[in-house]
Amino acid sequence: MISRPLSPHLQIYKLPLAAIISISHRMIGAVLFASGVVLALLCFAWMVHINMEWLAVIVFSLFGKASVSWLVVVVVFYAMAEIRYIAWGLNYGMAPTFIMMSNIAIVAATLVISTVSWVKMWCGL
Repeated sequence: MISRPLSPHLQIYKLPLAAIISISHRMIGAVLFASGVVLALLCFAWMVHINMEWLAVIVFSLFGKASVSWLVVVVVFYAMAEIRYIAWGLNYGMAPTFIMMSNIAIVAATLVISTVSWVKMWCGL
């Protein structure tokens, strides 16, 4: 048997930003799906007149405010990445320069929109 070196593990490779955004987009899609299921269950509970006072305590607490703050980041990131995927589906923007610029635009838009919403939510401006 020939002794060959083992192939290196994926952890030694530096993934490009487009790959990181793509992987994050898929994970966030799962988070949004789970959030939608929870929201649908809460809406059903409200429709059948289940007491929801405990939910108001959670939503208006510090934990609820922090959860909504991070949910804003998730939704904004997902929407920005989805816009790029729609452009790719229309066969636009496959050039390497467009991919690099759209990566930067996705991250920048997520940071800016999330920061504005956080300031509005936490400072009340």
